[in-house]
Amino acid sequence: MTKNFIRRTAALFSALVIILTAFTFVLPFTVFAAPAKPSQVKGLKASPGTTYVTLTWNKVSDAADYAVFSYNPKTDKYTVLKNTSDTSYKVKNLNASSTYYYAIQAYNTVSGKRYYGDVSKEVKVKTKSATPSQVKNLAASSVNA
Repeated sequence: MTKNFIRRTAALFSALVIILTAFTFVLPFTVFAAPAKPSQVKGLKASPGTTYVTLTWNKVSDAADYAVFSYNPKTDKYTVLKNTSDTSYKVKNLNASSTYYYAIQAYNTVSGKRYYGDVSKEVKVKTKSATPSQVKNLAASSVNA
């Protein structure tokens, strides 16, 4: 073997050791960033019926799913009503002429863990009255028998 061959082999071996050592130290400390939390849901609207409310909101481009919440301002607590990938939800079995509050939160699920965005602004909505509106322009006529 020549001296030149031995030097090149030693240099190559040294370079390989340096590279492998770098991976040994870098890989355990590499932080795999969690997915960024989704943006806040915007455009939440509520359309009331007598015993239901239909909620609609704008799609969040960096979210896959949404949590729909009812909100109780007296206790300042949220209750999950539904998890959905849709941008609308119909809340049923409500009382007529009652006030309700709702909010939406976008989220993503990665490897079984959920990453949530900020909760939307609450929307306040009152369901419609169950009593019929007054009838207008009603005329009565007599019928002779």
